[in-house]
Amino acid sequence: PENGQTSALLGSLYFERGEYKRAIESCRRATKLNPYDQSAYITLADSLLFLGRDEESQTVVEEMERNRQEAWRRYQDRFSGQDRADAGF
Repeated sequence: PENGQTSALLGSLYFERGEYKRAIESCRRATKLNPYDQSAYITLADSLLFLGRDEESQTVVEEMERNRQEAWRRYQDRFSGQDRADAGF
């Protein structure tokens, strides 16, 4: 699916069924479509752990945290009026 939320849900279903490789594929697609969807990152990291891919899992968690911080900054800018100031309004 070309929808981040649908891909994340599909990844969760695969994870629950123990189909970790398929969960990884779906969650990677979900994070590309929506890099701010933490649930997809969590399922992706957990799937990698279940396959013994600890370092990759750690990298995914770090990426999730960077994206979470960016989303928070954008949220704060949006409601502080900073984004309007940057745009010259």
